[in-house]
Amino acid sequence: MRVLIMGFLGLFTGLFVSQATFAVSEDTVILDVRTPQEVSSSHVPNSKNIDFYSDTFKDDISKLDKTKSYGVYCRSGNRSGQTVNLMKSLGFEKVENLGSVEAAAKKLDVQCVGC
Repeated sequence: MRVLIMGFLGLFTGLFVSQATFAVSEDTVILDVRTPQEVSSSHVPNSKNIDFYSDTFKDDISKLDKTKSYGVYCRSGNRSGQTVNLMKSLGFEKVENLGSVEAAAKKLDVQCVGC
């Protein structure tokens, strides 16, 4: 039941991703939470990949620097929405769901590799 609720919340969050440009600074990390196979087919340049389905996902996320800003994307906005919720629960304050890989590239005003 918890997985179903988290999936719904992530999907709900993903549906309402802002279309505005995402401000990037030196302290910004673009986080791709798709699988390595998905990343190999397309990705935003200079993004960091942490596989949402990895057994160590929560630990990997919790090790990130909480003072940085994060833009998170996935295939559709669902996993990134769930990740944003997780990061906020772990004390991250500057985190935004960028939605899909294509939407993230558009918001970041960069060319998506493989899109």
